[in-house]
Amino acid sequence: MENKEVVKTLSLLSTCTLDIKPTMVSFVEKWTPYKFLWENEMINRRDVTTVGLVESEHALRRHGELETDLNLEPDLHRFGSCIVISVEQLKMGLMAEINSCNRRIGFLLQKKYHREMDYVYAVMNEMDRKLDRTITDLDDVRMIMELLKRIREQEVDMELKIEPIEEAYNVITRYDLPVDKEDLEQVDSLRYTWQKLLGRAMTANVLLTTMQPRFEQDLADNLAQFRQDKIDYCHEYRTSGPMMPGLSPREASDRLILFQNRFDGMWRKLQTYNSGEELFGLPTTDYPELAQIRKELNLLQKLYKLYNDVIDRVSSYYDIPWGEVNIEEINNELMEFQNRCRKLPKGLKVTNEWSVHELTFMIFNNRGELLLRGDTTAETIGQLEDSLMVLGSLLSNRYNAPFRKQIQQWVFDLSNTNEILERWLLVQNMWVYLEAVFVGGDIAKQLPKEAKRFSKIDKSWQKIMQRAHETPGVVSCCVGDDMLKLLLPHLQEQLELCQKSLSGYLEKKRMMFPRFFFVSD
Repeated sequence: MENKEVVKTLSLLSTCTLDIKPTMVSFVEKWTPYKFLWENEMINRRDVTTVGLVESEHALRRHGELETDLNLEPDLHRFGSCIVISVEQLKMGLMAEINSCNRRIGFLLQKKYHREMDYVYAVMNEMDRKLDRTITDLDDVRMIMELLKRIREQEVDMELKIEPIEEAYNVITRYDLPVDKEDLEQVDSLRYTWQKLLGRAMTANVLLTTMQPRFEQDLADNLAQFRQDKIDYCHEYRTSGPMMPGLSPREASDRLILFQNRFDGMWRKLQTYNSGEELFGLPTTDYPELAQIRKELNLLQKLYKLYNDVIDRVSSYYDIPWGEVNIEEINNELMEFQNRCRKLPKGLKVTNEWSVHELTFMIFNNRGELLLRGDTTAETIGQLEDSLMVLGSLLSNRYNAPFRKQIQQWVFDLSNTNEILERWLLVQNMWVYLEAVFVGGDIAKQLPKEAKRFSKIDKSWQKIMQRAHETPGVVSCCVGDDMLKLLLPHLQEQLELCQKSLSGYLEKKRMMFPRFFFVSD
């Protein structure tokens, strides 16, 4: 049976609750803005490199606004005449959460921009240390000028790095976040240190300007001495170097070491002097003979390194007692030497290389492939010269008796091939130039005799290119028979006659119309 007093009290309580419900809902919604503090727990898991300065400052500003709102919030909230809610502990908890987020943001900012600041100081200290170098020779001049160029190139980049570092620490101090005092001192002197470095760079530039005439004269003197040293070295290399006729392989290997050491010293000097010429705006001097010797030494190093390894290893076999001989191991070592032989540069494997080398062609004026490709043919000529150098070394070796005739034949064939290819390109250039004049042009009607001569040349040229397509191998095409050796000089002579007649015709036109003097043939 229900108690009337209880029912009456319950009814009054329900009525009171319904009256204050809207106010309670509004009270709860008042704390919704603080929800993002827990959503910002992602900050605790973020990598320091992904923290943005603008994003962090925005979060700190919002936290400050929430902190102000919390301070204005009363500790007690009354709802009707029967309910009072204390939010003092909630306010303290929210305040603690805001401070924790702020400290975390400050920590991430400091960690990121401290790293950036360390990098900037490291770069500046390195540059400053190099500026301390005393200028005594061309190497010092080159190094200082490269440093000044680097400082100029990095000036904008350094400004872009310094500004966010300063701004980040301004944000940290503005919001009273924990920060190392040493970091603040470094930030305060960061821009001053950079400006000081720029001032030192300007001073170094002025000093270089005053010292330039003396170093230019030193460079001229050094170059004169270097040219004489180069002449002496090249003469000794050709007359008593590792490729001297009659040397045993071991003697050649020993001389290779001596001449390689001397060459390395000369090459370093050449690099320094070339850099000096570039620094002072002088034309760079080329030494093709040294470049050729460098190429030869490089090939010889590979060859004699393999030779010495083989000789040393084979000699060691004589010291192995019969009871300890491991046939399988020896066989594996010999197989490895064989593989190294196969991997030697192409320039050291003449026969294999030139058995697969082929001519390459290009289309001309929709008439078909009537031209040699200039770039690949020039490359082929360079490879021919390398092979001839190797063959010259083999020919001078006193142990070449079983292969002497074969080597001599290859020297003869490659020399002729080289000469024919060079003449072939020369004739090709002349033919291309005159083809535009005598095939379908008005000038051909004015010079019928030369047009007829060129027509015969054109047929011969097509015949040559047809044969080249049928026999594309470089060596076999050039020296397989005497066709190119005999025909190319004849075509060159005939083309020169056509060129001479054309020049005479154009000269007459210039006499009649002087404005043509300003137009090339």
